[in-house]
Amino acid sequence: MSAPVLQYPVHHPVRRTRMGMLDIRDAKWTEVVNGGTTFTGKVTVPDNSVVIENIRSMTTPYAAAIYATPGDGHISFGGPVVNREWDSDSNSLTVTAIDWKSWFYRIVVGPSVYGNSALSQTFTNVEQLTIAKAIIDKAYLEGINYGTPIIETANYTTGFNRDYIQAGVDFKTLGAHLDTLGGYANGGFEWEVEPYYASDSYPRLRVQFYLPQRGGVVPGLVFLKTPDGGNILRIEDMEEDASGVARRVWAVGEGPNAESTPWGSDSDPDLGLRNVLRTDQVTTYSGALTTPQLASYARAERLYRSNVLGGMSFLVRLDNPDWMTYGKGDRCRIVVRDRFLNIDQKNVRILSREIDPDNNTAKITVNLNDVVLPEVDSGGSV
Repeated sequence: MSAPVLQYPVHHPVRRTRMGMLDIRDAKWTEVVNGGTTFTGKVTVPDNSVVIENIRSMTTPYAAAIYATPGDGHISFGGPVVNREWDSDSNSLTVTAIDWKSWFYRIVVGPSVYGNSALSQTFTNVEQLTIAKAIIDKAYLEGINYGTPIIETANYTTGFNRDYIQAGVDFKTLGAHLDTLGGYANGGFEWEVEPYYASDSYPRLRVQFYLPQRGGVVPGLVFLKTPDGGNILRIEDMEEDASGVARRVWAVGEGPNAESTPWGSDSDPDLGLRNVLRTDQVTTYSGALTTPQLASYARAERLYRSNVLGGMSFLVRLDNPDWMTYGKGDRCRIVVRDRFLNIDQKNVRILSREIDPDNNTAKITVNLNDVVLPEVDSGGSV
């Protein structure tokens, strides 16, 4: 299968109207879990005054938004232009765009533009996505006449109610509000801004919520490299780091005084066999916990900290596996066997992928130590 043929239409970032199509080469973008995506590409500028003005308007920072699409209505990337760099030797522009999620961290919710009032909202025991939607709607309505495009949200609930204050005097960005709401250990969520082509053939922004995480296990998604072959072209980075390893973990609870503070512990069996050097970790857990509970938490944390495998990055073709069938946040199986490594792990989470259409490759970064510590969510206001 050859490299995917992508089109790069450009739309006005606020009015959404189509401005034209850019002929972009060397396009690349990196998709990151819980982070922004940056797109770069080069545009050759011909000796034609009409074309030059069209390219100038379609690459003006914050006055144009670039989209990458296979032409079937699916949007692989979308976001406003933030930078362009002219190279007179090659008569080309290097254009940089950010995704719409990154733009959410550049708009503030609440304070009046007239400087004489702060528009706040207080929520008590309200469904967390209802709060999120109210803050998103507020950001849109406040900015509808000040450079804010249409923002939609999905309508569903999670069953988790929160107390929350959106205070205008905090000068907090829309992205920061959503991160705070989604950051609870119990019932938190991840969120994305996913542009799509509406019925008028213009892109719209839709905020999607994922509880508790974006993505899931993709059946049959395997990245493989063994002496017999596989779909991994090259392993770029492989790290084993024991700096966080704890052979004995102390889990400490809360008590009215030092004498009554409960604790539990768990030790690596190799300590008693004198096979490894002792390293200790002390972690405090909130809530009224018993010694058996704390001991179980200590064991879970010790096992978590026993894994020295960290991140791994590797290169695959966009067609093996098909890059449209998986994405950041999804979980896969990693099988690597060579002279030194012998890894076979399931449900490994994809942290990021760098898409390179011209070279038909994707650089995948995974977390081989994706375990959540057993912290207790004490609730309360944020």
